[in-house]
Amino acid sequence: VGQGGGPKAIRLRYCLGDWCIFRKSFPALCQAAPFDPDAPERLIVNPLSVHPECVSAIFNWRVDMPLPRLSRVAGGIRYVRNQMESYYIPITGTFDDYLAGFSAKSRSTLKRKVRKLEEMAAGNLEFRMYSGSSEMPEYLSLARQVAVKTYQEKLFDGAIPDTDEFRARVLDLASANRVRGYILLLNGKPISYLYLPITDRVAVYGYLGYDPELATWSPGTVLLFFAIRQLFEEGSFQYLDFTYGKNQVKETFGRSSFLRADLYFFPLRPKYLLAVYGHASLDSLSSGLGRALEFLGLRRAIRRILRSV
Repeated sequence: VGQGGGPKAIRLRYCLGDWCIFRKSFPALCQAAPFDPDAPERLIVNPLSVHPECVSAIFNWRVDMPLPRLSRVAGGIRYVRNQMESYYIPITGTFDDYLAGFSAKSRSTLKRKVRKLEEMAAGNLEFRMYSGSSEMPEYLSLARQVAVKTYQEKLFDGAIPDTDEFRARVLDLASANRVRGYILLLNGKPISYLYLPITDRVAVYGYLGYDPELATWSPGTVLLFFAIRQLFEEGSFQYLDFTYGKNQVKETFGRSSFLRADLYFFPLRPKYLLAVYGHASLDSLSSGLGRALEFLGLRRAIRRILRSV
């Protein structure tokens, strides 16, 4: 079905909201469907029919209609994860053409945020792009200086990783010209980072972080604005893929979207059933609590408290 097939691992994160309680990993045969927003939906093949004893995963599968979270398939169960709208930008034309697609209000808001940070910086704001294998160690060092301050790092390891494995992967991508790293600096100190791995002329939204002490100045939004402008100017890519998830940044910057999902296939064994049904139950509980807190007007306050810990 796509790229990167072979033995890897999938990980289930057992969370209540932003709080990750624990994680469980499974060795799995993994494949990724290629990013093609114009491709018609294809028949979902059940990997258990070929590898009945193995956990399997198909990532980034485009679907035209929502799939049930859990369903029986021949030889096991299918667990649908990350089923949501996926936003992207077709990188065609010029950056000015792209900006022209915004509403007048949104375009004005974006430019105002950029201008506001630039005025506060008083000439000491610097935007950098990194790509080569000789450049990426410096990029990773600067990015991690920001990452350790973020709530993504503190709550659920969602910041750019600080592991030898990840660094080796980044250097491999850089040696093949398959990664872009962006840093925004204020007075010579990093305040925001953006990491984009590249697959088949698609720049993939990997990690974005910013110094929370400067949140008022929207450094993450400003960095993304500069990075998208650079992608248009470089002219090497077809799309910027924002991947899964719906948030204000992706809705603001994205131009189109489609529904896609990750499909996990588990053999019918007690340990898999316990892990999957337990994960689905906790996920449902977390969503229900989130809706209740939203109804009571407490969700944002609790999220702010958690992110400030």
